[in-house]
Formats: sequence, C-alpha cells, structure tokens
Amino acid sequence: MLLIVTCAYSANAQNIDSLYAAFTKEKDKKTKDDQANSIMAICNKSDYVSFMEVKPEIIMELATLYKNDTLLAYYCLNFSFLATKTGDYNKAFDFACRSLKYYENINDTLNVSLALKTIGFEYKSIKNYPEAITYYSKAIDMFNTLSQRRKDKDWFISFNYYEGFARIYLETHKIDLAFNKLQFAYNLFVNHEKDIMGPQKTDHDLRLNYLFANLYLQKKDTALAETFFKKCFAVNTDSIYTNTEHYMEACLLYSDFKKDHGNYPSALHYTYLAYNYALKGQSKRYIADASEHLFKLYEATRQTDSAYYYLHQTLIYKDSISNAVVQSQIQNTILLLHLDEKGKEVMMLEDKMRHRQNVQYIAITIGLITLLVLFFLFSHSILIGTKAIEFIGNVVMLMVFEFVFLFIHPYLGKWSDESPLIMLLSLVLIALLLTPMHHKIENWVKQELIRKNNKVRMKHAQKALKHLEETEEDVQQGP
Repeated sequence: MLLIVTCAYSANAQNIDSLYAAFTKEKDKKTKDDQANSIMAICNKSDYVSFMEVKPEIIMELATLYKNDTLLAYYCLNFSFLATKTGDYNKAFDFACRSLKYYENINDTLNVSLALKTIGFEYKSIKNYPEAITYYSKAIDMFNTLSQRRKDKDWFISFNYYEGFARIYLETHKIDLAFNKLQFAYNLFVNHEKDIMGPQKTDHDLRLNYLFANLYLQKKDTALAETFFKKCFAVNTDSIYTNTEHYMEACLLYSDFKKDHGNYPSALHYTYLAYNYALKGQSKRYIADASEHLFKLYEATRQTDSAYYYLHQTLIYKDSISNAVVQSQIQNTILLLHLDEKGKEVMMLEDKMRHRQNVQYIAITIGLITLLVLFFLFSHSILIGTKAIEFIGNVVMLMVFEFVFLFIHPYLGKWSDESPLIMLLSLVLIALLLTPMHHKIENWVKQELIRKNNKVRMKHAQKALKHLEETEEDVQQGP
C-alpha cells in the first residue's frame, strides 16, 4: 500500500512538472489556461497528491495568477503547520493569517475556523496563552455556526479544538477549566466512537488518556493519574501514527513523576520508551528532549559515561533542529517574497485592465451621448420618418441595454456567485424597467420630431409659396 501511494504521489508530481513546463512554453492563452487549471485541479485533490511533492512556488504562482483562493489557503495553512514544526513562528503566523484571509474571501466557514485555531496554536506554541484562548474561542464559535449535519460529520475537528483548549489550561495550571474542556472532547469522542477505527481511534483515545493523566497529576490524585498513564502505555505503538506526540509526552511526563518520587530505574525505563519511539519516527525535537532527560537522570545517578553520551546526543539534535529552523526560515522567506511579487504582478495587470475598461466605458458613454445630440441636431433641419425614428430608437435602446449589462456584469456575477438563474432574472428585471422607459421616450421623441418636422415642412412650404409669388410678379411685369 505504501509503495502504491508513493508511486501515485510521484506520478502526479511528474505530471505537474510536465504540465508546468508546457504551460511556460505555450503561447495560446486558452491552452495555457487549460494547463494551469489541470495543475490546480490535481493539487486540490489532496488525497492523491502530497502538497510537498511539487515545488510550492509553482502552485503559489498559478493560484495567485488565476485567483484560486482555495488552493492558496490550503497551501498557506500547510506551510503554517510546517513552519511551526520547525520553530519558525514568525512565518507560521504569516502563513496562517494569509490562509485565514483566503478562506474568508471564499466564505469557507469550516476552514475559517481551522485557520483561527491554527493562529491560536501558534500563540500557544510561544506561550502567549491569552491570545491562544481568544483564537481557540473564535474557532469554536465559528465551527458552531455550521449546520448540525456538518458538525456531526466533522466532529473530530471540534474534538481537536477542545483538546487544544484543555492543553492550554493544563499548561497554565487552570485545572477546573481544563477539566471542563476535556469533558467536551471526551463526550464528542464517546458519541462518535463507533464512526472511527484503527489508528485514528487509538490516537484519539491516547490523547484523552494522556490529558486526563496530566490533569489528575496536577490535582495530586496519583491513583487516577496512574490509571490513565497505564492506559497510555498499554497501547501498541505499532498501531498508532508514527508522528503522534502524545505517547512520547506521556512517557516523559511519567518519567518526571517517577524521578520526583526517587524511582530512577522506572524513570529511565519510560524515558527510553520515549527515546526509542522518537528515533523510530525521526522526531528530532523529541529525540533531543528524551536525550536531555536521560542525561539528567544519568547525571543524578552519577553514571558519567552514559550522561556524557546523552548530553552529546542532545547537543547534536538541538544543533540539527537549529539548522533546520534556519533553512526553513530561508525557504519560507523566499516563498513569501515570491508570493508577494506574484500578487503585485497580478494587481498591476488588474489595474491595467481596469484602466482600459474604464477608458472604453467612457468612450461608449461619449459615443451614445454624441449619437443622441447629433440625432436631435439634424432632426431640426432634416425630415425623419416614423419608421426611421423607430429603427434609431431600437438601436439606441439595444446599445444602452448592452452598455448597462457590460457595466454591471462583474458586480452582478459577484453578488449572485455566478449563478446563471439569478443573473438571467436580474437581466430580465433590468429589461422590464428599460422597455417602458424606452417606449415613453420613443413616443415623446416621435411627437417632438413630428412637431419639428411639421415646422420644417411649413417653412419649406412658405419658402416655396413666396418663391412662386415672386415668380408670378416677375412674369406680370414682363415686356
């Protein structure tokens, strides 16, 4: 199964690379658009392609160029998680805030709440607990605005929110508040336990047991704390996610508990459990933490050789983490600069297009006004029939209608979310308003032109009559 998934990821990554190479060389706009949409469609299917399988600059560039806020939001949120994992909190905040903005633009309530929770998690990571509580509260409030059916479907997201809330209160030693949030998480788990199985169920159960163990340890109820710790250690580590942190945290917390009670052999045993599990998952942060715990335990028991070895391991892995943080900071800075540059390019193109459209709208308006002015000016001296008036009136009305349609189309599309039915009904309504106005104006123009035409004809008749009279007088005065 792992081989199949890896091959699928690699195949999609190669497909994206080939499509992007073709996209950069293509000259025809429609073909370029199709290629870009194909790339973005593949990347939107996160079940089939890992977002780390392709160069993020490619996706960010296309998503920015084609205003695909869904893809931009997804990538920014994932990069926020990665930046947090490597300790690059400034970039993590930046990516999370960008993700929030994009999800708000597309009115994705569920993911807006997820982005808010992510910002709260960043604040928790730097121990700014008041802000963390604020954003976790906003995330839960936003999640609760969803329909009950959607909340039941995505209950595990709410579970994560309450579990995160409990962690914050445990870290700040607010035991009663932590217990309250843990009860919410526990009730959600119990109500939906039948819907999950395998590693996911084991992982959720492990989280709760670890948090309850921590809670009762802080309440000085060691008997209950021991009960929940035993549940954590009874888990088969091969049946849980290799990147879970809860098993290692439970081991290290219980190790500290045993050390505080002078039971160093037991403390060493549980620290080794954390250390070996961290090595298995190549989790550098927990390898460093467990190594530091082992160093302190061996130092306390005066086993200098072992203490020196694990001190050396601690320094190696902490140095490796520092290098990874620096490398991540460089990559994230480059990515954010690339994203900002592409955003500025798109804004400049939009400004140019908007300016060109405004010039065209002004030209059309001037043309319509000029046509009407010329029509009325020439109508004073040129005889125009009723049929000609009707024809010109219909042409003018069509031009006005099309001008109105062109002008309001962007706003109408945004308001109706590009719904064909709503747009059709809106245009019919506009036509219903314009048609009576057109008939009234047409009738008024007809009457005015008939009156002016009669005046013109009367003047012509008077001139002709006067000319005839002068001719007759000349004839009578002849030789």
